[in-house]
Amino acid sequence: MLHVLFRKIWKDEQVPTDWKGYLITIPKKNMSKCENYRGITLLSVPGKVFNKVLLNRMKDSVDAQFRD
Repeated sequence: MLHVLFRKIWKDEQVPTDWKGYLITIPKKNMSKCENYRGITLLSVPGKVFNKVLLNRMKDSVDAQFRD
């Protein structure tokens, strides 16, 4: 099921909006300074799987180019 969906996303070059991450800021110390916030991204499970597949494809491609 996911394979069919991933192929469609790859072909159409459109990732579902729900799969894009939500940036959450977490305060560390003094909340009045911007540098005291840490950001984390919350992703859906299918989004995480798709990101991992995409990362592996990119890694394989880059590794092959460096070997040549």
